[in-house]
Amino acid sequence: MQDSSEISLNFIIMVGSAAILILCTAIIGFVVFYQRRSMEHRKKLSDAETEHQRKLLDASIQITEKESERISKNIHDEIGTYLNVIRLNQAKISRHSSDPVMILNLIDENNKLLEETIQSVRAISHDLMSPTLVKLGFLKAISELCRQIRVSGNMQITATSNVEDIRFSAKVEMQLYRICKEVINNIIKHAKANNTSINMVINQSHLKIDIEHNGEGIDMSGIQMLSETATGLGLKSIFSRAQIINATIQYISLPNQLSKIIIDVDITD
Repeated sequence: MQDSSEISLNFIIMVGSAAILILCTAIIGFVVFYQRRSMEHRKKLSDAETEHQRKLLDASIQITEKESERISKNIHDEIGTYLNVIRLNQAKISRHSSDPVMILNLIDENNKLLEETIQSVRAISHDLMSPTLVKLGFLKAISELCRQIRVSGNMQITATSNVEDIRFSAKVEMQLYRICKEVINNIIKHAKANNTSINMVINQSHLKIDIEHNGEGIDMSGIQMLSETATGLGLKSIFSRAQIINATIQYISLPNQLSKIIIDVDITD
């Protein structure tokens, strides 16, 4: 027969083995539970990201359609009207070839209408793509945009940069310019600011743009709420364009401080 000490040792071993088994089972159960929760969390993030991507795509399509509609309206209302009047004047000239005074007056009127047509075409072309952006790049284009706003009297605005002359890829320059232009338009229309400063800093592979203004600010939670409404198409445009070039945008509004919009983009792409 086994003595009491041997029985006690066997009992301790059995209890210890059972405890280890229970502990291992608990650990395995915890790992499985954690992995399941992690997978569910990743799926939720993936679904949210997919929904976010869908909303940005929808916004991009809406923006493109609205821009096309606006350009089409400008061409029809302005250029189309001018050309129709010129055509009618040409018909009058053909019918009154024996009246030199009328012919000279109609020719003079047509010349004026042609000049108006040329100016309208230039304005539409400039709205589609800034000539300064194409020729001189993003930094100079932003400075020129600020100059135009100052001349218009809408707001006092300045732009500074730690680099005088540098070019980025055409995609980055075009999207950044559109983003900044939309941000500035929002500041003028909604923030009611009368003073804005733009500071552009190039550090290694990144361009950081700080836009500060003294108007009514909004933070990221407010941006999120506003972008979900029908009036938030401009904001959707900003974030949709930012996604195209992998830029980040942050809105900061603190009591008794200037409101700020920070744009950061990798310029090596």
